Amino acid sequence: INAWGAISYGYKSPLIFVNGTGKKGAFKQVDYLVQVLKYLLPILEAFALITHALGVEPLFMEDGNSAHGHKSTTNCCVQYRSKYSIILLPHPSTSPDMNPIEKYWC
Repeated sequence: INAWGAISYGYKSPLIFVNGTGKKGAFKQVDYLVQVLKYLLPILEAFALITHALGVEPLFMEDGNSAHGHKSTTNCCVQYRSKYSIILLPHPSTSPDMNPIEKYWC
């Protein structure tokens, strides 16, 4: 089961369950783009208004799931993030201690 959620100071998105279209239901980059990133854009636009007023940029944090496309610079997810200036927070991909949402949804 793949799920996506977003948190910020004073905000929690709905928890979204997403379906994979790969072999045996594997979650692919195109699934992430269509089911998650396009949902994310309006949220980031709202955050951008708030953070711009504070003089900071909104950051987006992803885990190490290969569907996010971190190992390539030409896949659909990287191109989408670049097109919409979505800035990723650099962090270790497999460190749950550095991922605040892990504790939030428990």
